[in-house]
Amino acid sequence: VNYEKNNNVTKSILIDPMCGSGTIPIEATLIALHLAPGLLRYETEKNYPSCLTWLDADLNAWKQVVDAARARVKSEPDFTIIASDNNPAALALTRRDAKAAGIYRHMHIVPEPIDAADY
Repeated sequence: VNYEKNNNVTKSILIDPMCGSGTIPIEATLIALHLAPGLLRYETEKNYPSCLTWLDADLNAWKQVVDAARARVKSEPDFTIIASDNNPAALALTRRDAKAAGIYRHMHIVPEPIDAADY
């Protein structure tokens, strides 16, 4: 949703009013932060994918790709991301999954109906 807030400033916001386990807002947050799939998993060499054990694997090329992906990561998303649901169990799953994805602090998870103008 794009809307005008104060002083005709257009702000973008993603709202998932029935977020369930949070797949859509979590994926949107990962995309907004430019977090490449699996990037948070590869913090140490012990977590590198098994294909790097192959005889012809190029570990240096892998490290360059991972470093380039890390350089693209943003510290904050460009828009607000809100996950909402009237089911407390669903919100618990959303919180759990957002924490597991490493992006919990970048989302608003709310148990009530929301109005984009509040954000």
